[in-house]
Amino acid sequence: MSPKADTVAARFKALNKIYNKEVRIVVCPIRALLQPIIPKDLKSSKLTLSNGSQLPMHNLITKLVEFGFSRTDLVERRGEFAIRGGILDLFLADQEHPIRIDYFGDDIEDLTFFSVSDQRSLEKIQSQIEIYPCREILINSEIKQRAKELGVKFAEIKPLTEKIVEGVSFEGIEALAAGLIDEFHSLSFFTYFLFLFFSHFFTIVGIFFTRSHFT
Repeated sequence: MSPKADTVAARFKALNKIYNKEVRIVVCPIRALLQPIIPKDLKSSKLTLSNGSQLPMHNLITKLVEFGFSRTDLVERRGEFAIRGGILDLFLADQEHPIRIDYFGDDIEDLTFFSVSDQRSLEKIQSQIEIYPCREILINSEIKQRAKELGVKFAEIKPLTEKIVEGVSFEGIEALAAGLIDEFHSLSFFTYFLFLFFSHFFTIVGIFFTRSHFT
């Protein structure tokens, strides 16, 4: 089973905040501290959009597919997007309502929240929106090549690796991570010091300083 889309988005958001020095101290369970993290280029794991920004729709679609979003005819769940002419509907994993992106040429003319139940517009978005991946594995050219090689080596998983080669994400793709990724990091990769203590519920919790705390 893959982690839920909102969980993955929250992880990417937290890692980006640490990387960009927006936080200085992080508190988390020891399990989260030791959780293997697939190394990523964090600069490319976030996409920011706003009214008036220029981004060709086909480029946005390519990025959404890389981020693990699924293309559907009608957006109903988090992690889905749909296209109707010059309109792209998108349900971000960390939002309560999906977003309708109106294009004029290559320019984003309007951003609006809309209702899943009747697909009607709700309120306009005045600020920028940040798009984070829905899957831990970002399907880029390197991952596609590794998947192709993995499929040749292990014929029994070739139907799955072929999907990756085609740029298609699927439930449980993370199970192939060991064959697609050379090394893994942990949250401690971003830290200098670590202190452990027992919480009120006898759960080990880590309080540690990010690298930005000393820069």
